[in-house]
Amino acid sequence: ALSDERQHFTIAQLNLKAGQRALALTDFPSAFSFFDHGIKFLRPDYWKIHYQLSLTLFSAAVESACALSDATHVTSFTEVVLKHSQCLEDRLAVLYFAVKSLKKAKRLLACRDGILRVLEQMGEDTFNVLATPPAEDIHNTNDLLTSTMTDDFFIHMCQCSQKSFIFLMRFYHELVYVYYVIDPTRIFGISLRMVVLTFQNGLTDTSSLAFAYYGMEVTAKGNLMIGNRLGTIALRLSENSKYISNVIAVVKQYISWVSEPFHAIAESNLVGFHAGNRIGDEFSSSLNYYLHTTTCFLCGKNLSVLKEVCSAEIVRLIENKHKWFVPSFSMLYWVIAELIDGSDFQSTNHNPLIPCEQSIVTIPANAMHGSLELFLDICKLMRSLFFRRDMDKCVSVLDRIMAACQLRPLTIIGVFFEGLISFEMARKASDSMKWISNGEIALTFMKKWESSKWNFENKIKLLEAERMRSLGFFDLATKLYQEAILSSEKHKFVHEHAISLEMQGLFFVSRKFNDDAKISLEKSVKFHKTWGANAVAKRIETYVTKHLTNGNSTES
Repeated sequence: ALSDERQHFTIAQLNLKAGQRALALTDFPSAFSFFDHGIKFLRPDYWKIHYQLSLTLFSAAVESACALSDATHVTSFTEVVLKHSQCLEDRLAVLYFAVKSLKKAKRLLACRDGILRVLEQMGEDTFNVLATPPAEDIHNTNDLLTSTMTDDFFIHMCQCSQKSFIFLMRFYHELVYVYYVIDPTRIFGISLRMVVLTFQNGLTDTSSLAFAYYGMEVTAKGNLMIGNRLGTIALRLSENSKYISNVIAVVKQYISWVSEPFHAIAESNLVGFHAGNRIGDEFSSSLNYYLHTTTCFLCGKNLSVLKEVCSAEIVRLIENKHKWFVPSFSMLYWVIAELIDGSDFQSTNHNPLIPCEQSIVTIPANAMHGSLELFLDICKLMRSLFFRRDMDKCVSVLDRIMAACQLRPLTIIGVFFEGLISFEMARKASDSMKWISNGEIALTFMKKWESSKWNFENKIKLLEAERMRSLGFFDLATKLYQEAILSSEKHKFVHEHAISLEMQGLFFVSRKFNDDAKISLEKSVKFHKTWGANAVAKRIETYVTKHLTNGNSTES
């Protein structure tokens, strides 16, 4: 046993230094071990004699325990700091990692309440931040962002080194995430507050996220110029930052889709995945990989390849105890499995670690975060269209997407599918005008983004073709179907090429142009097979055999 006070102090210091080096290398197990070992060499009166050493060791131990999802040690060490710390500023670090630990454990309401308590202690008027933002703040901020100031002016603003302000911005960053899940309508006010604070006090490590979040919000509201500028500034500020993976996820999925092809967005998210891995940001890394995979799906990448990617990632996440994205990856996996194998997809061999579809769709509404619930409804829309079933039972997604400003490739494609189903139902249901109105609302929404021809030209053309068919303008519909097919091919959306050909074929069937219908539908089969949607191809082949082989014709 050590009896010399100086030896205890020296060993505690050495463990602190070793732990800090391990933390810098994102070796969290070693870091925690060093910090915990150092704490054991602190004497009971060290908080009085060596206050700063004690505070630093315990705070660092909370940080590394949070990274390891060790909620028990986060709680116990935080309680010690709260008991002995001399002021709020000294408590900010452990309070920050305590709420972050709650977020990782999916205890989002507790996380939110903890953040709001700290913000109020720091003098923030959280009620007004979460309510409608002051018009003056919006006007002044947007004026500055549309001024002649160069991007370099914002990127080279003075850095703020004040500890309390740095943590203030970090708490707001965590609050954005929590509200993204439980109530996205609050994000506009929070992100605006972060940008205003940055302009008033200077840059911190989370300023890149402030610009990214506000850019996401103004893009969704239709201010594409400011949104694009904020995204550019955010990406430049995040270079060599520990938040680079997070910024890439936000900017590429919520801003860049307006101006960049989906295919490029998918590759950027893959870059974000690797960036997160390098800096030990497991959450943002997994988020980017999920966004990469879903965007590849929306681009028409081969389904068999994507199925294997989903399976491997689900297993990895479960084995590493990072389960946040397991339901979303699993749902995508089962959608892909059905497109490949059809109604027998559940009976095909699957890794037993993958949660069954029923366990995902039966998650209670109060336990399911809004993003997952929306994703499930979009999956229903897709399956209804691909397999021509239960179209009248689909839940509308457009109103929720607009209310929450959750605009990214997946949600916009959800609106596209809702529009196609609406025009299809207009030709089948008795209340046809209601369905036509729904389809026209979806079409109007899609046209807001028509400047991005690569991503949306073919989709808008197909919706317009379906609308013209439903209204009886058949010559115009014929022209638009062909334009949609050519645009899908040009912009490399093989699955939408297949969808357009099927819809053109069904249109020809309704017009009794059987030979043309057969040609279009057989081409649709070919491109569905190229995509890997063998079950959809088989459904169309069965239709052709039944209705178009012997001069038969059944209107669709």
